[in-house]
Amino acid sequence: MQEKPEQKIQEPELIIRKMRKADLEKVLLLENACFSSPWSEKSFLDAMASENAIYLSAEVNGEVVGYCGFFLAADSADLCNMLVAEEMRHRGIGERLLQEGFSFLKQKNIENVFLEVRESNAPAIGLYQKMGFEKNGFRRGYYDAPKEDAVLMCSNLFH
Repeated sequence: MQEKPEQKIQEPELIIRKMRKADLEKVLLLENACFSSPWSEKSFLDAMASENAIYLSAEVNGEVVGYCGFFLAADSADLCNMLVAEEMRHRGIGERLLQEGFSFLKQKNIENVFLEVRESNAPAIGLYQKMGFEKNGFRRGYYDAPKEDAVLMCSNLFH
């Protein structure tokens, strides 16, 4: 009896790249589906046009499935947006977005990255800790709809 040749399953290709205006339709759909206070198209366009911001999209098979955005100030940056489509989570996409974002930030000599995350968002907190962020405070009542505290986190990119 002859053995059949082993078939390899093709993994979808993940591409992390700078966000494009053409990405915004999908980005806004994701934003509205996942956040109680979503950003507007104008907010994204303004951020993408800023010299002090870096916005990245994650694309799988030609479709935007996630994004992240950083605002830069002196030698630090704030991770202000981070989202992966619910059906694409737990596949390393968030990790890859952060890795690529950190690469851009290091090229600009950014040392510290700060973020706020809902206290109840354990998966995001876990990802951020895996990527080197440490909890360093709270902001009481930071989020609305529902009202919730934010965990403050920081990562030093050069340590």
